[in-house]
Amino acid sequence: MAKTAKRVRNTTAQEIEAALADQSAIESRKAELAKERQRCLLAGDKDGLDKIRGKITSLQLEEEDTKELITLLQARAADEAAEQAVKSRKDHETRLLSRQVQHRDCLVNIGQIVGDLGKAVRQAEAIGVEIMAGWPWAWQDPGPLLIGAHLQAAISHEFYRTCGQSLPGWKAPSVSDPRKEVIPSLQSKADAAVEYAKRRIAETPSRALVRPTPAPAAELPRPVQAEAAAVPPPTDQVITAAPSNMPRGEHAFSVSFIHDATGEEHVETIVFGPPEFQRCGHDPLGPLGPAGREVAIEIAQARVPDDYVLKSVTFDMQRLIATSED
Repeated sequence: MAKTAKRVRNTTAQEIEAALADQSAIESRKAELAKERQRCLLAGDKDGLDKIRGKITSLQLEEEDTKELITLLQARAADEAAEQAVKSRKDHETRLLSRQVQHRDCLVNIGQIVGDLGKAVRQAEAIGVEIMAGWPWAWQDPGPLLIGAHLQAAISHEFYRTCGQSLPGWKAPSVSDPRKEVIPSLQSKADAAVEYAKRRIAETPSRALVRPTPAPAAELPRPVQAEAAAVPPPTDQVITAAPSNMPRGEHAFSVSFIHDATGEEHVETIVFGPPEFQRCGHDPLGPLGPAGREVAIEIAQARVPDDYVLKSVTFDMQRLIATSED
C-alpha cells in the first residue's frame, strides 16, 4: 500500500513537471508569434496578420488550459501529501501505542519482581534478627554474616553489579574501582556468610542454655489412703531471671539512624524492661551482651520508617551507673 501511494505521488509530480514545461514552451511560442506579427505589420501583410492572430488566440487558450491543469495537479498533489501524512501518523501512533503496551507489561513484571524481592528481604531480615539473638556474636560479626544494615548494603551492591545504575538504591562498593566484574555476587557472599558462621560458632565455647528440672526425691512407701496425683516427668526449662533478680539500674541504648536519601540523622532511645531482660536471658552478659544490642536494634527499627538506615548503637553506661546508685 505504501509503495502504491508513493508511485501515485511521483506520477502527479511528473505531470506537474510536464505541464510546467508546456507552459514554458507556450511562452516561447508567444514571443516568436509577437515578432512575426511585428514583421507583418511593418510589411503590411494582412493575410499574414490574420494567420498570426489565429495562432495567438489558439495559443492563449492552450495557455489557460495549461495553467488550470497545473493548478489542479498541485491541488491533487497536496491532497495526496495530506492523505499520506494522515496515514503515516496513524501508522506511527499504532507503533507507539504497541510499544507503550510492551512498556506496561514490563512495569507489571517489575512490580511482581519487586514484591517478591521485598518479601525475601523481609524474611532475610527476620532470620538475621533471630540469628543475632541466638548466639553471643562479637560486634564485628554482623558484617560478614550480612545481617541488618550490611544486608541492605549487599543488596545495593548486587543492584550495581547486575544492572549498573538502572535500579534505584544501587551503590558501588568502591568509589575508586567502579568495575562491576570485580564485585562478588550476592550468592558468593551468602555462601561465605554460612562458612563464617560455622567457623565463629566452632570458635565460641559452648554454654548450656537449658538445664533439666531435678526429679523429686524418692520417698518410703506409705499406706494408700487416696489416689495420689500423678507426678509429671522432668522437663527442660529455660533459665530466666525472676523479676526480683532483674539487673539494677536503667539499661538504655541510643540507636542512631540516617536517612538514605537526605542524610538526616535520627536517634531512638530504647529503655529495657522485664520483657527485654527476659529476651536477653540466654546471653551470659545479659542486656550488656550482643543479645541486648540486637533487641534494641529490633525495637528501634520498628519505630522508624524503612528509608532510615542503621548507623550506630551505643549503650548508655552513665545512665546505668546513675540509676544504680539509688
